[in-house]
Amino acid sequence: MFHQPTVDLYNTPGIYYAAAYWISSMIFIAVLSKRKKTASVRAKQILILIVLSVFMTVSHHQSPVFHFPCMAIVLALVCANLYISCSLTGYETIYYGLRVFMVGELAAALDWQIFYYGLTTLGMPMNMKTNLLFLLPSWFLVFILTYFVERALYKIIGRPEIEKNTVISLFIIVLFFYALSNISYLFKGTAFTASGEQELFIFRTLSDLGCVGISAMFHGMIGQMSARIESEKMNQMLRMQYASYKISEESIALVNRKYHDLKHQIAFLRSSTDDTERNTYLDRMEDEIRTFEAKTNSGNEVLDAILGTKILQCMNEKIDFHVMADGTVLDFMDKMDVSALFGNILDNAIEAASKVKEGGERRIRLYVSEKKGFVKVLAENTYAGDLLFEDGVPLTTKQFEKGYHGFGVRSIRAIAEKYGGSAMMKIDGDWFQVHLLLPAENTVHV
Repeated sequence: MFHQPTVDLYNTPGIYYAAAYWISSMIFIAVLSKRKKTASVRAKQILILIVLSVFMTVSHHQSPVFHFPCMAIVLALVCANLYISCSLTGYETIYYGLRVFMVGELAAALDWQIFYYGLTTLGMPMNMKTNLLFLLPSWFLVFILTYFVERALYKIIGRPEIEKNTVISLFIIVLFFYALSNISYLFKGTAFTASGEQELFIFRTLSDLGCVGISAMFHGMIGQMSARIESEKMNQMLRMQYASYKISEESIALVNRKYHDLKHQIAFLRSSTDDTERNTYLDRMEDEIRTFEAKTNSGNEVLDAILGTKILQCMNEKIDFHVMADGTVLDFMDKMDVSALFGNILDNAIEAASKVKEGGERRIRLYVSEKKGFVKVLAENTYAGDLLFEDGVPLTTKQFEKGYHGFGVRSIRAIAEKYGGSAMMKIDGDWFQVHLLLPAENTVHV
């Protein structure tokens, strides 16, 4: 005859959950934080364990109405333990807190299910010795596996960048599985709840296990995506560095040619006895200098630097570059954004215009102005061949960059949206146009 317990085993004692949450958080802390813990940090960790234990014991038999608010407080305490122990951002704290919470849920649920089985099916006595007989190996299994899985993921993907959307996605996953695992506790006697305690425990444990497994796979996917994005950024930076090197090389060559021409012109002027001819040469040289100064004196030093480089490129490619830009209207923008925005716009324009056959129209026009509280940017260039669009973005013709096609154009759009504006690309006759509209007074949209 099997031993029948005389106490209610329907609900797992809150103290078990408190201990499971705390140990789970310490496992993640051991993986995420490599710094030595100070006495102050350890004292705070112990204090959180005490607060968790007291709170879970007091709220053990709370009404179902208060179940989720109480769990939100528990999650906040778990996150607090992570925050004081690791150098985490706000989003990272919530993200890892959610994962810690579900590992703790799994450990507590698994132990209590096996313990209940031992009492009701195996007829074992209900005492602390029996409880520890099941608790120690089940918790050791859950937490040691968690540690090794998390450590392996950390070695492979490190700490991926966690953003708001990532936290929201994981929160939805955790909320779904947590609600699924607790539905039989909150709503009894429905078509979707377990009828017996053993079935309830099995359902709860499997739901928690599914959530922990899916959360780990989700974390791995986030890590892979983060690594891919980081690799793309690195490749983009290397390409930009190489492009900058090529531009500098071409600019130096152009300056050297101009310097060489200037020497001959000076020699001619010295030997010339015709004042009219001499004045004509001087006027032409002065016009070239004045034109260059006008194009590189917008009032924004970053834009001026970009224009100076691009003008030299256009001269080298025999592209007619017309600029009417009031750079002072861009003062609200971050310097890096100004550089990336106009660098990408003009790089794309120069690349397209340079493909026009010699003898054809190689032209670029850039206008920057403010009107009615909006900064307007119009960049247009001539081009050769047909342009195809995908999602409003022109497809690149660079065969070696198919994996990164549209990166520069997408960067233009991203910068415009960052400042609450918009970017539009279109064809107008023989011209490819980029239109940007930015609020002159705005806050950055992260």
